Amino acid sequence: MNSLNQRDRHISVRSLLPCVVVLLIMLLSACQKTVAPSPLSPSSTPLPTLAPTATVALPPPPTPTSPIVQVTPTGDPAAYLASGKAHLEAGETAQAIPDLEAAVLLAPALLEARFFLGNAYVASGRFTDAETQFQAVLEIDPDYLAAHSNLGVVYLEMARAEDAQAEFQAALALDETDAQVQYMLGVAYVRQGQLEAARGQFEKAIALDPELPEPHFGLGTIYYLVQEKEKAIEAFETFLSKRPAQDPVAEAEARRILTLLKGQ
Repeated sequence: MNSLNQRDRHISVRSLLPCVVVLLIMLLSACQKTVAPSPLSPSSTPLPTLAPTATVALPPPPTPTSPIVQVTPTGDPAAYLASGKAHLEAGETAQAIPDLEAAVLLAPALLEARFFLGNAYVASGRFTDAETQFQAVLEIDPDYLAAHSNLGVVYLEMARAEDAQAEFQAALALDETDAQVQYMLGVAYVRQGQLEAARGQFEKAIALDPELPEPHFGLGTIYYLVQEKEKAIEAFETFLSKRPAQDPVAEAEARRILTLLKGQ
């Protein structure tokens, strides 16, 4: 089993949950724009194609007049890892990435450094780079649960729902009691139009951790899509009662949908 401690594991996975909620928000918004005011049924609603988060295009670098020599970092990789993790937890992604890259260059087999570098790349929208780091972790340790789950989030962001499903299922094979991963597997099912399977996953997540907000948002999404108005209202209201301040975008979307549903 991987060496990532339980606290870091849950902090790292938790930090990616808002990325997953955004996918559900985009689905809800797409449905509302297609037909108003009634929500669409799954039989007539194709799931939207989600593109990876856009990044700012940078101008091409000037042609060098002399060869560029890459400086190899020196020092203790554990110190770079500790600094990178601290920056990442503080939301300082730009400062975290160089430290974590240095740790990986100095100690390529330091799985924790690769794992947190993958998280930093996700935070900066560099999903292909994140995929590379998580895959490198899993090549060395196939039982690294959090690498499976976070690679699944990367695949969701890249609109590769089937690959995401496989990674979440691999994580749950290692620990089926992880409510966050049960929820994220549900989102992978939503992206594939498998609404009943998604509903089951969200219900499993809630049974494992009733206070986790995101599965309630997921259930609200399902009920909205299948036009079960009262159940959708109940699910979104429950979501709003579960620490919604952690994700203000999802809170605003839940309130918007509730206003729509109650006005019908």
